[in-house]
Amino acid sequence: MNSVIISAAYGYGVNQLHRFVHSSMRNTDALLVLLVREPVDETLTELARQNSRIKLDAVFAKIYKSPGAEQLTPALVRYLHAAEYLRSMKEEENTVLVCDSRDVFFQANPFHSMELSHDSLYVAEEPESIANCPVNRSWVRDLYPESYETLASLKIICSGTTMGRQKTVLEYLQKMEDEILGFVKRDKNIPHGGDQGIHNYLIHTHKLPKAKIVENETSLFITCHHQKSFAFDRRGRILNKNGEICPIVHQYDRVAILFSGAFFNACFN
Repeated sequence: MNSVIISAAYGYGVNQLHRFVHSSMRNTDALLVLLVREPVDETLTELARQNSRIKLDAVFAKIYKSPGAEQLTPALVRYLHAAEYLRSMKEEENTVLVCDSRDVFFQANPFHSMELSHDSLYVAEEPESIANCPVNRSWVRDLYPESYETLASLKIICSGTTMGRQKTVLEYLQKMEDEILGFVKRDKNIPHGGDQGIHNYLIHTHKLPKAKIVENETSLFITCHHQKSFAFDRRGRILNKNGEICPIVHQYDRVAILFSGAFFNACFN
């Protein structure tokens, strides 16, 4: 069984991704699959040529065969692309992390940090309700007006870090794919960032019964945007509530303190 990180890198080069790529190479033992579109950035091509643990996967033409799929933004295409990549893999027992790229940093190996249930899908809860965040509120309300009142008081589930066994992650991606293409078929516009509205709807309405919600700052993930305070070790690494190094830091670029203190010096220099 191997570990795989899948992340969209559409329109990015090494300059935008160097912290993400470097930390994944240094602090995990995973294969890093960067989803790209042609023409592929030359700096990424060279990076993959130099490192056997980095693989570039160009958008398959078949992704766009579904009617209306050519209208999808990169933020939505990535779910179809990641699903297609996993369907093409022969090995089915891999542990897979599907995550954002530019604003994700690995402090430790998430694949070794906890005992993963065979069929659970680990998703990252943020420390704020849907109703109290204007952008999340609008995504859910615009896409699922009939469900908004039921979902409003529930915590935000971040769509930028999702982890589990390969089969379970593929089931999740296929649900996202079906929902996205369903909106396209109904000629319903999905706003920028609306994939997180879909993600929250599927999880909170139990359309993904294997989903295991991981509270922010407790084990695998810390999603920084709504986080009110941070704890650090002597080297400046962010700790979870158990005093352990938090493996995956997401949205670190939205918090000024992380760019002016020991975290920046420890992790980015």
